[in-house]
Amino acid sequence: MYDPNDVIARINDPYVPLLLFTAVAWATGFVQIVQAFRCGRRDRVPAAPIGMTAFLVAHDSTFALRADYWLHEVDVWYFTIFWVGMVVSVGIELMLVRQYLAFGQPLVAPDLPRWMFVASYVLLQAFAFVGLWWLQSVIDDPLRLISLAATQVVAVVFLVPWILARGSARGQSRAFAWATVLGPGGLALGLFPALSPELFNNVHYWALAGSLVTLSVSYLLLLEHHLRKDPGQVAGRLRDPAPPRPRSEARSPRTR
Repeated sequence: MYDPNDVIARINDPYVPLLLFTAVAWATGFVQIVQAFRCGRRDRVPAAPIGMTAFLVAHDSTFALRADYWLHEVDVWYFTIFWVGMVVSVGIELMLVRQYLAFGQPLVAPDLPRWMFVASYVLLQAFAFVGLWWLQSVIDDPLRLISLAATQVVAVVFLVPWILARGSARGQSRAFAWATVLGPGGLALGLFPALSPELFNNVHYWALAGSLVTLSVSYLLLLEHHLRKDPGQVAGRLRDPAPPRPRSEARSPRTR
């Protein structure tokens, strides 16, 4: 599919656009997951689509667990930095999983027994691991460029149906949305043609990139709609409505 020696030569050249796109991809990716964790803790809701989180956990943890391969067999500074970044990412992503299990059931499946809700996540996560394992077994991708590109896809593709289903900006922020538009739904998509033009610089990839840009901008516009619709939202933070007064506290007629 591609010659890994050509990819490594571009990395070591150094090819300035490649380094720029790499910096954008990592910076916006970290803003996404850190903002998701912060907003989820603030609003006590899952702050990232669970399909996105499950795939990222599967990808990043399997990448991180292959330390010997990346640090000794590949032994290129670029992928060593990737490995360190994956280790940090897994820690944050596991906190997002914890948020989903702690806060997600009332929003996602309020009528399910607790054990069934947790089991459904475990099955989804197992599928993500097995699906990624299968994908990597059938393609010749020694530097994992295709699965890295897939992380950009899942960081965008779930967001529009997610915000439509939620119907509010709860658990979300402009920083998260702009990181999506600038990163996996924007400039970061230039990373892969810079790494391997023979694999990614074609009409199929650019059509995919165009669809991701459209989805990321659509998500940003939907978020802005919800932020402006509710006057109780200040800088992306939701104000909880006052609970209704119980009947027992209602004002009784004045007695003489």
